[in-house]
Amino acid sequence: MTTIVVGGDCATTSTLAIAAGWPTSFDEVPRTSVVVEADPSGGSLAAWLDTPLSPSLSAVVTALRQTESSGAAASTTKSAIDPMVRRSSSGVRFIPAPFRAREARGVVAEAESVAFPLLEDRDDLVALVEVGRFDPLKLPGALRSTAFCLVTHRQDSSSASAATVRLERLAETVAALRDTGQRVGLAVIGDTPFGLDEIVASDTHEALSERLWRRYAGNAGQMLDAIEQDAKLAEPLIAEAGIRRCEIAYLAEREMIVRLEDFLRRRSKVELLLPQDELRNSKGLREACKILFGDDAQQRIDEYFN
Repeated sequence: MTTIVVGGDCATTSTLAIAAGWPTSFDEVPRTSVVVEADPSGGSLAAWLDTPLSPSLSAVVTALRQTESSGAAASTTKSAIDPMVRRSSSGVRFIPAPFRAREARGVVAEAESVAFPLLEDRDDLVALVEVGRFDPLKLPGALRSTAFCLVTHRQDSSSASAATVRLERLAETVAALRDTGQRVGLAVIGDTPFGLDEIVASDTHEALSERLWRRYAGNAGQMLDAIEQDAKLAEPLIAEAGIRRCEIAYLAEREMIVRLEDFLRRRSKVELLLPQDELRNSKGLREACKILFGDDAQQRIDEYFN
């Protein structure tokens, strides 16, 4: 792997910080880093580093097209990138994107098929491709040329509720990236996060700790401890029902749930909150059934809905 895609909050500054601290070799093999700005909304890297825009990613794409059309060897095509790499006063090597969104969008789209695959094949450098903010519904094409993606997340300090909403959006983005088969890393920017007693569920508007203490009394402490070890256990498993992942694990271990209706009607009241069609199509419910019933999950689902 020689390409790392970086995106999310403060993506430009985070990528520059990574590049500044990147080692110049691995196992005594020289391998320097280069920051490639590939934000389709427009670049800011040249301005940040107080350097002229040209040569930019546009020049790289043009040079590669010309080299390819001349029938040059692969090694020549790869080396066509090197003269376009700039160096900041702090020593960071970089290729900026055009300022304007219209030009940047077109150039980044071309680079996804022309430049990024070549960068992935390079053994002598690591390309840190900065793609701006992620849209989970339209992920960047640069992901096709990498096996690792770093998501940067800046914590919202305005309120616990705002922090919760942004964390749930972050979870959606990470899930979308994992669905592509990517290895995903997460860098959290900011001060100490809000405590569990301050986190409010966006679907039920209820403090997580209050919900767990109300429903499970003294056993809530065990679930809160588990969440501190694995934050994913605080995520909602069935949308709009208030059920978190930690609750399913607890119910599977402690409650005698034999049929699906035992869970939906008697242990959680989910059946009263969501219509049948929504339940039938709920991926979260199917995941809960796998935890509760193991190999019998599909049988219990069929029994309930048929």
